[in-house]
Amino acid sequence: MMKLNDEYLALTAKLAHDVKVASYTGLGLRPGSRHLEIGSGNGHDSIALAELEPDAQITGIDLNEEIVAVANARVKEKSLTNIIHLTGDAAVLDLGTRFHSMRAERVLQHLDDKRIQDLAANLARHAEPGCVFSMVGADWETLTCTVPKQHGETFSAIKQALIAASNSTCVHSTIAAFEGAGFVTGRIDTWNIT
Repeated sequence: MMKLNDEYLALTAKLAHDVKVASYTGLGLRPGSRHLEIGSGNGHDSIALAELEPDAQITGIDLNEEIVAVANARVKEKSLTNIIHLTGDAAVLDLGTRFHSMRAERVLQHLDDKRIQDLAANLARHAEPGCVFSMVGADWETLTCTVPKQHGETFSAIKQALIAASNSTCVHSTIAAFEGAGFVTGRIDTWNIT
């Protein structure tokens, strides 16, 4: 399992702020609603959602036990009572409730097509009628960055590793898997981060 660095997660959150805000808005959080954040990591997004709608219940789930502990410590520091982070696999775990909205950021691109199908099927079992699912991903193949010349080879190597570790057919696989599980594709947005 890839070890996630808390500093990396904080930096990417800052870079993708506008994309994150747009994806939050589309969830339609309201008092009494239940939201599932898949791949919740250090809690950045799930905590932002809990603060955005204090009368909604937010559940975060991540495979990495250490980063879930970081997220739960942040929840405790902020004295939030409408959020919990769990360690587990959202593709197989029975969460014991149904959700009005779900969101996954930079998660599905790391799954093969079979795992995406398993995840979609399990999430469909946990979806309230009309559940909104928001997927935020990155297109590593078009990633460009201005770096000092001495770091050019390092940047190229990192970019190639990201491409190699990603499912390049993720968007198409995800749409097919989620539609096959009963979700309806409402809209697909693209943003450029500059």
